[in-house]
Formats: sequence, structure tokens, C-alpha cells
Amino acid sequence: MKKTTILSFATALCGLLASVASAQFYYGDSVTVGSGWMRTYVQYNSGAPSRIGIQMSEDAFNAFSSLPGSANMLSLPTQAPAPFNHVMVDWNPEGHPGPGYNAPHFDFHFYFSSPEEVAAIPFDPAPAPVDPMWVASDYAPDAVVVPAMGQHYLDLLSPEFNGGPFTKTFIYGYYQGQMTFLEPMITYATLQSGGSESAAIRQPSAFQASGYYPTEYGFSHGDRVYDVYLGGLNFAASPVPEPSTYGLLGAAALGALVLIRRRARAIKA
Repeated sequence: MKKTTILSFATALCGLLASVASAQFYYGDSVTVGSGWMRTYVQYNSGAPSRIGIQMSEDAFNAFSSLPGSANMLSLPTQAPAPFNHVMVDWNPEGHPGPGYNAPHFDFHFYFSSPEEVAAIPFDPAPAPVDPMWVASDYAPDAVVVPAMGQHYLDLLSPEFNGGPFTKTFIYGYYQGQMTFLEPMITYATLQSGGSESAAIRQPSAFQASGYYPTEYGFSHGDRVYDVYLGGLNFAASPVPEPSTYGLLGAAALGALVLIRRRARAIKA
């Protein structure tokens, strides 16, 4: 009995060490905040992306407490998987409208579009509808499109919608019916308390664009660094052909038509 327990522990330990050893990290360019820094990263395990996130030094985190609101654009490493393009860290020292969202907090926007495309998004009081197929259960849309962001779909199961305080939540973002960003929103006090937390992300029935999508989000604090991440990345194939796919199908159909006509002429000759 004791021998079996030791062998089981040794096997589990070897598996854990192998997993750590196989992890590869790639980092984006650092951005200075006060006397500290922020940067993005992508983690690969066994050759596949498993996590995408933001690291913030303690000095940067502490500096934010005395800084006005800001939007901080972070580039992703070239190894970042589709659909991710860049990250915007929005610091809201006085919060913004929403249930309990007046608390000082960060909006961590993981955008699918380029910075130029995001910046061009206008205010819209009548957002385009989103097919329910692309929306996770118990998520509801905000009333408007926020300029240079998109329309936020909020988690109705979060504590702030059910009599509890706002500490953290996960938001989906859309524009013109298309998913455009993923957003962990976390209060300054929650991150400051230290430790680590993670939560599952409810998934829509399908995703419009093929790529790697998170099944959890979370944060941790250690070695004087705060880490906010999207984890458990899984590949999802789009059920709708991409525009490039339509082009390939059209080219193939045209080629087949030309070949049929040539054969018909050859037979007549």
C-alpha cells in the first residue's frame, strides 16, 4: 500500500516536471509605468498555445494608484495565436457606469482587430444585433457601442448582478455583429489582496473566426509581478467559411467549369 502511494506520487511529480519543462514563453515589448513595467506574453505547452496574458511589475501596479485614468496599448509577441491582435489595459481610478463598476479597476481588453481598426469604432446608440449562436448563455448586451471599444456583453451570473459586490468579471465584446474582444475586468483591491484566482469562462455555441479561445481567466501575484491571463486555450474551428475560403471555392469552381468546357470541345472535335 505504502509502495503504491510512493509510486503514484513519483509518477505525478514526473508528469508535473515534464509539463513545466515543456512550457515555452514568448514576450511582447515592455511598456513603462512609473518606475515599473507591463508586458504581454504567450505560453505554449507541447507545441500548442495554452495561455495568453499580461504581466505587471509591483512598481507599475503601485504607480497606477496615483495616476489618472489611462489606456495603455501593449503589443503581443509574434507567436500569439489567432484571433488575438493586441491588448489594451484601461485604468479606471474612478470606475465607470455599471453595477458596482465605480470601484477603481482595470479593464484588460484582448482585441482581435488592429489598433487602427479599434480606434475607428464610433459611438453607436443602436448596435447591430448579434446572432445568439455567437453569445454565451446568460450574457446580455450593454445598450450602446462604446467608441474605440465596441459593445460589451455582461455576465448576468456575476455577483454584482445578484446582490454581491463587484470584484472581477468576464466580458465579451462585439462590433457590427462580430466578436472583437475578450475582457477580464478586475478591481484594484482584488489584485492588491494578492494570491491567485481563476474562473471558468462560459462558451458560446460556436465562434465566428477560427482560433484559440480561453476556457478560463484568472490572476496571480508572485515574485513581485502581477499576472492576469486567459488560460486553457482550445482551438475552435469556425462553422462559417472565411472570406478567403469563399475565394478558394470560387476559384476551384471556375477551374472545374473551364476543364469541363475544354473536354466538351475535345469530344465534339
